[in-house]
Amino acid sequence: MSSVNLLFEPHVGSIARRDMLIEFIKAELYHGFALGLSETYAPTMKRIEVLIEEHRAQVRENPLAVSRLKNAVPSVSSFHTPLPLEEAWRRYDNKYCVSARRTVAPSFNEVRHTLNLAQVMALAPEIEMACFDGDQTLYSDGGNFANKELASVLIMLMENNVKVVLITAAGYGFDGSKYEIRVRGLLDAMVMAELSEEVMGRFFVMGGECNYLLRCDASGHLVKVSDAEWEVSRLPLCHMP
Repeated sequence: MSSVNLLFEPHVGSIARRDMLIEFIKAELYHGFALGLSETYAPTMKRIEVLIEEHRAQVRENPLAVSRLKNAVPSVSSFHTPLPLEEAWRRYDNKYCVSARRTVAPSFNEVRHTLNLAQVMALAPEIEMACFDGDQTLYSDGGNFANKELASVLIMLMENNVKVVLITAAGYGFDGSKYEIRVRGLLDAMVMAELSEEVMGRFFVMGGECNYLLRCDASGHLVKVSDAEWEVSRLPLCHMP
């Protein structure tokens, strides 16, 4: 099963501790900024995209190969998918108008967001599950789900055959009613959308540090998933040949 796993994380501290691929891309974009040629941002991203794909091809043939990207960024490792950076940049730029700025160059975080968007775009056709924390992610710390726009996005994922999972430290055992309080806004939106039982069943809650698994039923309530369906100790062992 494929799931979303964003690879490019922010770092703090000295430059040596920061992601050097992001620093490299940021520096390449800066050339266009310094010359007042923001229209070169997208072609620059395309060039990086080509370098990444070239690197992937060389590493597949010889894991010790030193590609042009490896020469420029010695710390670069493997890429498990192509990264459509040019298209990701155009989408990001259309929303945040980075190219319209004249006094502020593209930032580290803007490059990181573009890389993450490219990774999501590359994985999208194969994604089967999307997992989210609760506090400070789906809802405010100690609060309850109340974001209608976010609810519509999560419902869209479920309608496209993606399982949506809330993973929370909140430990209410298998008492679905207590978890329901936290995600009432989402459950109500699902009921109002008149989703089929199959689609409703693609929403799960994993509570108590991964000890309690519940699934949404056709009526919008959270019910226990049988231990035999998901506990590793109860699943058939896979024997290596």
